[in-house]
Amino acid sequence: MAESKKTIIALGITRLDYSKRETSAELTLETRKNIFRKGIESSSRVDWVGNGFRTHSMGIGGGGDFSASLLLDQAKTATQKAIDRQHAEVFTAEKIQELTAKAQQYYESKQDAA
Repeated sequence: MAESKKTIIALGITRLDYSKRETSAELTLETRKNIFRKGIESSSRVDWVGNGFRTHSMGIGGGGDFSASLLLDQAKTATQKAIDRQHAEVFTAEKIQELTAKAQQYYESKQDAA
């Protein structure tokens, strides 16, 4: 069975969790078999890591943590080779830089609003 392909980037952002312990933001870039439809999906999300846990808060209407769906190719079969190839094609150096900047701006704007 094909495994998902992940790239994890530390964003250099920290915050306190509900227990007042520090957690760090990591941008996860992932390509995997789509679990609801056919094909392969590439997406990004920010997880908060600390105290042995990874958390991501989903929100409606702008709430929650940063995430973005980038590509769903329903024509591809989820082989390891296809997953690895799509991951390399979607997550170019330029796209990684763009997503990192967007995620950092997302949390800066949340701080400004607080």
